[in-house]
Amino acid sequence: MPDPEPEVAPDKSLATPSAIEPKVHEPTILGLRAKMALAILAVIAIALVLIGYMFWGLDPARLPQAAVNAPIVFRLCVIVVLTLFMPFTAVSYYLVRRDVRRRQLREDCRALGLDYEHYYHIYKRETRENHFLYAVCFTSIVTLLGLTAILLGMELGLNKEPNLLLLGAFESRDRAAVETYQAGPLLFFGMAFLGAYLWGLQHILHRYHTSDLVPGVYYGLGTRMIFAAFIALMIYHMLPDLESSSGDGGAVAGSFLPALAFMIGIFPQRALQYITDRINTIVRPREVKAQEIALELIQGISVNDRMRLSEEGIESCYDLASAEFVQLLFTTPFQPLELVDWQLQARLVLYFGNSIEELRLHGIRTISELKMLDDSTAQELAEKTSATKNVINVARIRAKEEGAIEFLECLRRRLVTGGAIKRRELSLRDTEPQTEDSLVPPASSGTPTPEHRSAAE
Repeated sequence: MPDPEPEVAPDKSLATPSAIEPKVHEPTILGLRAKMALAILAVIAIALVLIGYMFWGLDPARLPQAAVNAPIVFRLCVIVVLTLFMPFTAVSYYLVRRDVRRRQLREDCRALGLDYEHYYHIYKRETRENHFLYAVCFTSIVTLLGLTAILLGMELGLNKEPNLLLLGAFESRDRAAVETYQAGPLLFFGMAFLGAYLWGLQHILHRYHTSDLVPGVYYGLGTRMIFAAFIALMIYHMLPDLESSSGDGGAVAGSFLPALAFMIGIFPQRALQYITDRINTIVRPREVKAQEIALELIQGISVNDRMRLSEEGIESCYDLASAEFVQLLFTTPFQPLELVDWQLQARLVLYFGNSIEELRLHGIRTISELKMLDDSTAQELAEKTSATKNVINVARIRAKEEGAIEFLECLRRRLVTGGAIKRRELSLRDTEPQTEDSLVPPASSGTPTPEHRSAAE
C-alpha cells in the first residue's frame, strides 16, 4: 500500500493581491462608528428641543400656549441645528478627512526623505479624540447659550431685570425705562455674537476642505464669539459719548446699529483697536524700539495663511525664519515646497526689510539667490538699489555659513527633483502601449507590502 502523499501547503505567492490585502477597518471616534455617532447626535438634537420646550412650559403664564406655540418650537429647532454644526463637522473630519491629511503627510515625508513614523507624534498629539471632545463641547455650549440669548432673549426676559452688562452706566429708577434701554444692548450683543458665529462657520469649512481642522479651531471660535460679544457691549455703552463728541454729522443712526454690531463680530480686533485709539491718552503704548517685519512682505502668503501661521505663534518674518520646518510641515496644511520658499524669503527680508521689493525687481526673491551672486554682481546690485554694499555682503556671508539655509535648499532640491521624476514616469506610462501582459497584476508574496501596511494603519 503506497504511502499517502504529504499535503502540500498552498503557495501564497500565487495568491491574488486582493486575497492578501489586509482589511481596512472603518475609523471610529470614542469607540463609535460613523453611523452610530451621527445617530447619537440626531438623538441629542431631538432631546435638546424637547428639554428646551419643557423648560419653556414651566412658567405658569405660558402653560395655556405651551402646547401650540409653534414659533418657540421653530426657534428651538434653529438653535439646536446651528449648535450641532460644531460636533457634526468634528465627527465628519475625524472619520473621513483626517486620513486624507495622513496620506498627504506620508507622501511629503517620502519625497523629503524624512521618517514619517518618527515625526508622526507631532500631528497625532494635535488631533487626539479627547482634544476634539473637549474643544467641541466648549464651543457647542458657548454657541447654545449665545443663540438662545439672540432668538429667545426677549421671551426669557433677559432685558426685564437690571443687568450690569446690559445696563452699563445708565441710571433710572423707572423699571419700564430700564427694560426699554436693555433691549438695545441685548440686540447689539446678539448681532455681534451672530457675526462671530457666521464667520466661524466659514472658517471651519475652509479648514475642513484643507484637511486642517484641529481642536484649536473650535477653541478659537468659542473665545472669538465671547470676545466679540463683550467688545460690542463696551462700544454700545460708549455710543452716546461718541455721538456727542463727534457732532450731528458723526452720529450713528439707530438703524445702522445691528449692522455695526454684526461687523464687530466679524472683525473684533478692529473694534478693540478702535477702543484703544479712543482712550489712547490713558493707555498710551510704549515706544517700540525694534520694529517687527510683517508677513505681508512675503510673496504667496494670503490673509488666511497669515491667520493660520499666527495660530502657530508666527506673526512676523523673524518668527517664520526661525520656525522649525518639520514642525510646520506636520502642524499646518501648507505644501512643503511652499514652506521652504516662504522661509527662504523670510531670511532675506530680515536683512533688507521694505527694500525687498527693489531686490525682487532685479530677480532676487530668496536668500539663496543672493548667496549665489558673485562680488561684481553684488556690487552692481548695491548701486541699483537702496540696499547698502555692507548689508549685501553680510547677508551673503551669513547665508553661506548657516546650516539651516543649506538644509532648506537641500529639501527644495529633493522636492523639485522628485517632482520632475514623477512627472516623467507618468508621461512615460501614458505613452507606453498597454500589452496584455502589462494588464495582469504581478504575483505577490505572502508578506504584506509597506503600502498594504500603511493602508491598514
